[in-house]
Amino acid sequence: GDDSPLKNFSSPEPIEGKASDVNFRHVRYKKIMEAQRKRDANQNYMYRIQPGPDPNRKDTTTWMTKNALRDEALKPSTSWVRTGSGKIGTAFVEIIGCNDLPNMDVNVNANDKTDAFIALVMEDNMVRSDVIHDTLSPRWMPWSTRAFAFNIIHPSSLLMLGVFDFDGGIAGIGGISDIMDDHDTIGRVVINCAKFESGTTYLLHYQLHDDPQEEDARGEIILRFRVEWNSESEAKKMSLIAPPRFLINVDNTKAFKVLRYVCRGKINMEKACL
Repeated sequence: GDDSPLKNFSSPEPIEGKASDVNFRHVRYKKIMEAQRKRDANQNYMYRIQPGPDPNRKDTTTWMTKNALRDEALKPSTSWVRTGSGKIGTAFVEIIGCNDLPNMDVNVNANDKTDAFIALVMEDNMVRSDVIHDTLSPRWMPWSTRAFAFNIIHPSSLLMLGVFDFDGGIAGIGGISDIMDDHDTIGRVVINCAKFESGTTYLLHYQLHDDPQEEDARGEIILRFRVEWNSESEAKKMSLIAPPRFLINVDNTKAFKVLRYVCRGKINMEKACL
């Protein structure tokens, strides 16, 4: 229908490019000498939009005030990634932003802050958002890699999200440190799609917790979520059957640790094996 989240999505896009780049071979590293904040003619602070401006509106989306940036993030996504092979329905997820994340870069220098990205896992698929550098309340823009459509195999499948501090190595220039340094875990959320009304769009705020055994609030994540079942009666019937076991393959330990944290939470991260 006209209200579908994918009304601007012309054709099923294969899972490729940045969304499937869970090994972070293609990341916009921060530019140390590039200003991230300036004042406008009225002396209001304006912030450089990450990972970049809207290609169709560069003049008005390269710099924004904090309020304009937050309003822009709430607009409908213009770029969607479709993934999954299921046919029973689709879960639409948009990463709007996070608030009050802990600063994971306190020992780097005074200007460094958390470089946030979100990894999402559903059934046999893992995708990830763009990295937003040096902010504790990041916002992902409608044209960025933030919107995902998961084709669902089983109605009881869980959508799992993890928030991480990107570690790109010393000075973010790549090399051996990229491989050796883990992305720092911040918190995670698990969503049961079966608990939401089909065809209804929800704006969700979830508290992030790094360890489910502790009351360690680590900020919040803001999502826009919608699930659509192709046949609600068929989805209800299938929900009585146990979901199948899903396998996800990654090709290095660093990506494996991201996957394991999103799926299982905080465990001994020093004993990862492939």
